[in-house]
Amino acid sequence: MNQTLRDSQVLKYLSINGPQSGKEVCNKIKISQATFSRLVKKLSSEIVVMGRGSTTIYAKKREIKELGSVINVLKITEEKSAEHVADLIPILPRGFYIKSKSSIIKSRLYEDLPYWLHDLRPSGYLGRLIAKKFSNYHFPEDPRNWSNDDCLRYWCIFGSDLIGNLIFSSEKFGGRISHIFENNDNSNFISEDQRAIMYPVIALNTLNYGHAGSSAAGEEPKFLVKKKLATDSPNSNQYDSLIVKFSSANDDELTKRKKELLVCEHLALKTLSDNKINSAYSELFEFEGRLFLEILRFDRDRINRFGLISLLSLDMEFIGSGSNWETIAKSLRNMGKISNLQYQEILFRYYFGILIGNTDMHSGNLSFFADGEQIIGLAPVYDMLPMVFAPFNNEIISPKDKIYRISKKNVPIFNKAEKISNLFWENVYNHNKISDGLKEDIKIWKESYKIVEDQTTLE
Repeated sequence: MNQTLRDSQVLKYLSINGPQSGKEVCNKIKISQATFSRLVKKLSSEIVVMGRGSTTIYAKKREIKELGSVINVLKITEEKSAEHVADLIPILPRGFYIKSKSSIIKSRLYEDLPYWLHDLRPSGYLGRLIAKKFSNYHFPEDPRNWSNDDCLRYWCIFGSDLIGNLIFSSEKFGGRISHIFENNDNSNFISEDQRAIMYPVIALNTLNYGHAGSSAAGEEPKFLVKKKLATDSPNSNQYDSLIVKFSSANDDELTKRKKELLVCEHLALKTLSDNKINSAYSELFEFEGRLFLEILRFDRDRINRFGLISLLSLDMEFIGSGSNWETIAKSLRNMGKISNLQYQEILFRYYFGILIGNTDMHSGNLSFFADGEQIIGLAPVYDMLPMVFAPFNNEIISPKDKIYRISKKNVPIFNKAEKISNLFWENVYNHNKISDGLKEDIKIWKESYKIVEDQTTLE
């Protein structure tokens, strides 16, 4: 058989049928194992070898526009330093192979992008602005419609400030690690005394065009900013990384309610923190009629970045329940993915959220610190607020004629959550930006829910 034809047949067979053993390929193409081994070595730029010994399988690499067939996955270890932890190799006809270069990630074949990369996909308000910002790269307008290749192109070309501590590069793109540390994400650098001037400007620019950055999820308007720190050294580059949510500058009832919800979010985080519950640090500012909620990013400090993985990603990979925090966490605990202590911490957060009317506790709103695939511990509380009072279809809906049932499956944890939730409501009632209208709605809502002790599922 002509060698060029034989090479072509092997590549075509792998392209159509996906990963195959050497024996399967040899039987199909009618060649010896020795010939196949020589062919694999010759076509190493086009064939990926997975596994060892008798379990070895082979696949045809797939090229991604602008990137090539091998994506480098790197972990930022500290400022301007990165460790090459894995290669991500697209294969035909679909899927990816992760070739590990570190103990924190296992070599494995995936039908889709690895679950521990799911949270890096652009989403929410900032995700849509990213698509608009980089429209010249032909990304779909809605990031929910982005393909895996779209995500990889974005991560490699513009992903210097993604959620967590992973970054991406490729030889075809230039093989440059340095671009990761360049300020190519268009985040703003400001000092503390510039906030009053710059926050209203950035907010307006965000609304008028779209301020791109890493895809911090959520639908409310927000932007990313890096706040320079006042130090004795004039050449210091230290800064805090912040997410800043903001309201409209209008004075209508809808805007007032949204401002009150920003206040409530700040008070929830502060109340939890004051009671030794690990929560994101936040501050409130009002400039030019807008209320700004400044939240310190917990996947960063002034030197390092920290890996994150959401409850949503873990659920999608290991359970597939699409359920609530308590149910997902219980399953993960029973599987040994998280500890019983972590489960109890999640249960507390779940109860607290219910008791303050947080009707938006989807599984993307709870995350873990992670080192590669390895879960280290719970990340701080974030996006915790009484969404039951949020406007719906641009209308403020009173919680009248609704009954909310709260089932307490762990009495001691529930009682702790109830105690701290009462402190939260006290802080809300005493805050000077909370209107009598919201206070009345809170009173109606609190009278409407009924606490039920679930005797059959006590932990």
